[in-house]
Amino acid sequence: MVFLPFILTDDECGVHVTKCVNSNYRTLSGECTNLKNPNWGTPQSTYDRLSQPRYGPDGTIRKAVNGSDLPNARLVSRMVYQDNTLPEKRLTMSAIETGQFISHDLSFSFIDGDTVTCCSASQQMLEDVPQRCRSINVPKHDSSYDLHNVTCIALARSYTNRDFNCSANLKYDEQLSNTTAFLDLSLIYGLTEEDHKTLRAYKDGKLKLDKRNGQEWFLQSKTHIECPFSLSTDRCYRAGDSRVDQNPLLTIIHLMWAREHNRLASKLKSLNPNWNDEKLFQTARQIAIAEHQYISYYELLPLYLGKENLLKNKIIYDKRGFINDYDENIRPHVYNEHAQGAMRRFHTMVQGDVDLVNEEGCPYRNANLRDVVNKPNWLEERDNIDGITRGMNTQPAIAPDTFIKREMSAFLFIGNKPVLADIISIDLQRSRINGLATYNDIREKCGLKKAETFDDFLDHIEPKKVELLKKLYDHPNSVDLSVGGTMERVEEGTMAGPTFNCIMLKQFYKTRKSDRLWFENSQSGLTERQLREIRKASISKLFCDNAVGVKTMQKHGFLQVSKR
Repeated sequence: MVFLPFILTDDECGVHVTKCVNSNYRTLSGECTNLKNPNWGTPQSTYDRLSQPRYGPDGTIRKAVNGSDLPNARLVSRMVYQDNTLPEKRLTMSAIETGQFISHDLSFSFIDGDTVTCCSASQQMLEDVPQRCRSINVPKHDSSYDLHNVTCIALARSYTNRDFNCSANLKYDEQLSNTTAFLDLSLIYGLTEEDHKTLRAYKDGKLKLDKRNGQEWFLQSKTHIECPFSLSTDRCYRAGDSRVDQNPLLTIIHLMWAREHNRLASKLKSLNPNWNDEKLFQTARQIAIAEHQYISYYELLPLYLGKENLLKNKIIYDKRGFINDYDENIRPHVYNEHAQGAMRRFHTMVQGDVDLVNEEGCPYRNANLRDVVNKPNWLEERDNIDGITRGMNTQPAIAPDTFIKREMSAFLFIGNKPVLADIISIDLQRSRINGLATYNDIREKCGLKKAETFDDFLDHIEPKKVELLKKLYDHPNSVDLSVGGTMERVEEGTMAGPTFNCIMLKQFYKTRKSDRLWFENSQSGLTERQLREIRKASISKLFCDNAVGVKTMQKHGFLQVSKR
């Protein structure tokens, strides 16, 4: 866990800024992106809220309306989310993993899990539970966990403004995010000068990558002990974000962007042989971030949220020149309901097995996700990286519903250790720890009718799912946002129901409008010609330009190839 040395003022949480230079190049920490409020969107700033939080006394987890405990998070996971392999009709796994990459770029729960033990080594509940712990007690007769005698899923609460005596004007606990709130590839470039220096080659404007077996790779840690999420003897990769090794598909996206930076730097050097290392590096970084923003907003978000919705809400535009819609009065801070609610629904769309695919588009091998999570060295074996790269752009995601593969709901992060975890339970418990408003609260905030009875949910939730809510919860006002939002019928042309779509639309509007250096703003430092070139970017081009062994790919990597 990185504690940034210069952050946290007596007033607002985040980087302490003494002076800004009006530059077209971004700072690593996001400081001075907003010249009027220079620490907005910097690491360890607070999240924002769409609705007032719902805590219990002294920031504890809220109770149900009738005063009882909310239903156990693991029990909810087992009852609501069924193991199923119903394939998504349009999207590939590349679309889901890029969504995770975007989510990681915008938010990172600030949790120092290394300093607190919340379960025993054998995953049993502790008798003397540390104050920061909010672990999940696994109910009896859990078929997945009884076999391993697991009764505890470890979880600690995130740091809040109260822990650092900042943003004291807030009348409630607000969690801190440990990355910038900007879509700025901080996952590649790092947040601090100290980290950044270890990532740069300081030659020809490039990032420091190792050449191994004919391909460029991230540098590795000296031992596996240095790795923040190590579950094996693998040495982890050194990148701008510690989550780089979380799963091989996510690792590949990180690696493609690092290679893309170096490709751009080489191209810039050939065009501008007199430029020094710093000029080459910052310009390549500027262009790579712009490509990332374009692919995210103009290629992926239309598949998630619908192109017409994005145009209507001024999240994307049909215009070809600069848009210049920056608003210095909009805080870039990510909504807690987005980071811990709406974006988490895509965990249910992750396949349990990852396909390795040949140049003809045929799977020739697959790997179980639980066997390759947090094991980056696996990618460098044989032709695994090329096979997985083709596979993630071929393999269908799981259809968006209350389906999830068992690898995500029981065996996540198992690696070579008997560590069992359930991403659905963890997401739900985290949302409660963070005091997220209820599903009914956010429904109303998004213009839907506030439910007085469970049957009022029938406007957007199937009857059998409403019956399940009646069994789990005592009252409509007790239903968790993540549960109700996931149960909603998916709106045509999108990947979610109206409540989650509403949250994401509000967030992605905010993300672009609050960014002075957004690629479509003339303040970004890009030229009209560069802007035209950036609009030629695509996820398929990113892979084709940087995946050494991948020779062919469909035009739209986020979309499955038609079988007709």
